[in-house]
Amino acid sequence: MFMPIMPHGCSTMGTHKKHEEKPQLIGNRICPVSGQKIDEKTKVKYSYQGKTYNFCCASCVDDFKKDHQKYIKKIEEEKLQGKSKQEEGPSSESHQHSH
Repeated sequence: MFMPIMPHGCSTMGTHKKHEEKPQLIGNRICPVSGQKIDEKTKVKYSYQGKTYNFCCASCVDDFKKDHQKYIKKIEEEKLQGKSKQEEGPSSESHQHSH
């Protein structure tokens, strides 16, 4: 069987691990779960499908893991609007914990 060899020893058969790539930093300043402004000193980062998102706390990451697409959509909408949710006020979802 003939298998062409790609640069860096990759073959087209896909039997090896994908080359490690650094996740794309999304840089969101508003937590997609709580709607709160993210404090740069205490933020929590989480990478999903090659993108790194910012959150105000670890419990928001747990909520994000339960419904990735819901919160990714919120981040995308925020970027499209070109304004932060902080200007509009917190989200309507209840988010109660101390930071």
